[in-house]
Amino acid sequence: MFVPREVIKRNFVETANATVPEFKPISDAQITKINLIMKDLLTTTPTKYRHGRHLDNDVSKTKDAVTELPEKDRKYDDGCPQGGTCEFFLSCWMKGGLLEGSCGGLLKSCCHRVAKSGILGVQDSNSIESPFEGFSYGPVINDESCGVAVSKQTAQRRIVGGDDAGFGTFPWQAYIRIGSSRCGGSLISRRHVVTAGHCVARAQPRHVRVTLGDYVINSAAEPLPAYTFGVRTIKVHPLFKFTPQADRFDVAVLTLDRNVHYMPHIAPICLPERGSDFLGQYGWAAGWGALSPGSRLRPRTLQAVDVPVLDNRVCERWHRANGINVVIYPEMLCAGYRGGGKDSCQGDSGGPLMLERAGRWYLIGVVSAGYSCASRGQPGIYHRVAHTVDWISHATTLA
Repeated sequence: MFVPREVIKRNFVETANATVPEFKPISDAQITKINLIMKDLLTTTPTKYRHGRHLDNDVSKTKDAVTELPEKDRKYDDGCPQGGTCEFFLSCWMKGGLLEGSCGGLLKSCCHRVAKSGILGVQDSNSIESPFEGFSYGPVINDESCGVAVSKQTAQRRIVGGDDAGFGTFPWQAYIRIGSSRCGGSLISRRHVVTAGHCVARAQPRHVRVTLGDYVINSAAEPLPAYTFGVRTIKVHPLFKFTPQADRFDVAVLTLDRNVHYMPHIAPICLPERGSDFLGQYGWAAGWGALSPGSRLRPRTLQAVDVPVLDNRVCERWHRANGINVVIYPEMLCAGYRGGGKDSCQGDSGGPLMLERAGRWYLIGVVSAGYSCASRGQPGIYHRVAHTVDWISHATTLA
């Protein structure tokens, strides 16, 4: 389900006839320059008073305040009581950190790097709660008909190590074309599809096509036809970032150019509640990706495989035993077997990791990255949907 770049697999997007990309990650040099500008601003700030805004624990509430200098700022000399580092807020935000309270003067805040376990106030790399606990984009909204597959066919245990999924078994499965590249996705409403951020971060909407209801690619022999949609907007998570390892906050929401009519083979999947835990449970990954590592051949028929959800620290240990020092951040999850044999692979990026509960299917992960495919001690890495589900739901309400 991933595309390898040397050791890491993921889908890099090659967009045909693209001009200027809509998304470009900020470079380290730019961040350094911003820091210098910020420091220069501080040296020219009046030393008596300043107007500022103090953040409450609930970031939706702010209050204007007049802060006296330098006396008022001395209480922050000892740093951040809740952990994190005191630094310029813009630098923290652009590096993917999370802000909590002010410190050290104008434009500075306690910055939490939520990725590395055991440092900067993060106690557990498997935790799915962010230090900015009070912040929420709002409630999770599901379509009332979500997560119900009309087809009673069941994917067999056998992507890598998988089997044909069965027509209509996963009616939310999307096939996404971005120029010459391919990704998977999941329908979550009549107008929205969730996919991986790295699939579309550099794409323009006019270059993206989404097909729903497909099972055997380019086949006219299926019981019901597939439908292809254009894309009106692409919303990539604001903390998304390309990295040499698995990408951070690797999730995006596509708004289709017209409404989807639900049919027996086209239906939305449910979103989980924020903070839901699926540790130890078996999910299903599906896609049209490679059947073996490094293979350029792709199956025409949708494949599915069952994989258990792992503890993030266990996943890190398994990789380290193979000489791979990967960090599994809280917004990520791993799924797979210690012995390998079953996994997602190249071309599956953006597709669903899903789980059935009480007769409904839930989207719990988005195929993101991995080292090789189905290798021993190297399970697949997915974006953890329960970590950003409020943003995903919020993105469906935006124009």
